[in-house]
Amino acid sequence: MDFNPYKVLAVDPSADPDVISAAYRALSKKFHPDVNKTPEAEARMRELNRAYDMLKDPAQRRQVDADLARAASTGSYSARGASSSYSSRPGSTSYGSTSSRTRSSGPSANTGPDWSGLGDSVRRGAENIYNNFRNVVDDIKPNPPTDTTLYLLQKRLEDAATGKKIKVQVYYEGPGNRKVCNVQASAPNERGQVTAGEVYLDNAGMFDLTLAVAEAERVLQEATKPIEMNADHDVYFRQAVRGLGKTYIALEIIKKTRSPEKEALLLLGEKNARTERDGVVSTQSLTRLQQIDRIFKAALEAMR
Repeated sequence: MDFNPYKVLAVDPSADPDVISAAYRALSKKFHPDVNKTPEAEARMRELNRAYDMLKDPAQRRQVDADLARAASTGSYSARGASSSYSSRPGSTSYGSTSSRTRSSGPSANTGPDWSGLGDSVRRGAENIYNNFRNVVDDIKPNPPTDTTLYLLQKRLEDAATGKKIKVQVYYEGPGNRKVCNVQASAPNERGQVTAGEVYLDNAGMFDLTLAVAEAERVLQEATKPIEMNADHDVYFRQAVRGLGKTYIALEIIKKTRSPEKEALLLLGEKNARTERDGVVSTQSLTRLQQIDRIFKAALEAMR
């Protein structure tokens, strides 16, 4: 078999569908023609699309596995030859892995911010994506806006009834005047305490975020099967986008055990923050998620 989709996506042949999807999204934001203007980007993107089409369909993936197994048996190709940047390291839990899809009694100890179990499950998925894609973007945290900052976009969304706020700013940062998007959010937790978080994103991160929000909206409205089941809620969608400077943003669609409707969760946080309690998890209605989607798309346009 001349074309190995696992090698193209840099995943192990045993990778879960969630890991394959995550790898495709990470590589797409690196090679998509909208963000990568090099001559080879278009050809690379065609390869990524072909590989993902082959692996996202269960029937096609079984055929790929069979073809690779036959090639391996004759010594012409190794089905396990693709090195993986996304497979789990010893002692870690793979994002979307089978081991994480078990019912638990609640959040484990020492897992970070003092959020509810729902927020904790988002954090675990987000941090796993952060670890796996640690080489995709810059680790240097951008400088925050100042009184002299030149803004390309400033948007704010507030809900007076619930106290939830989100602020999106696109501006020039640093000596190179690179474009950066800063997203800040705050919301009261179950005890009424206001928690806050922020993420810094470059152009590729904003592109990936808009795709994630669009997919979250679809899952929120359509009948889908859960990807993870817990004691008090089921997860239908989870996607994390790693930002600059160890920040990240995550979306999760869940349905509580005793609730008839799905709901969206939005998380903004910072990995290994000094207090290890920086971050916010807030529920979002479909209407509010659509409003956030429009703001993020405007931010992406401002960064191009």
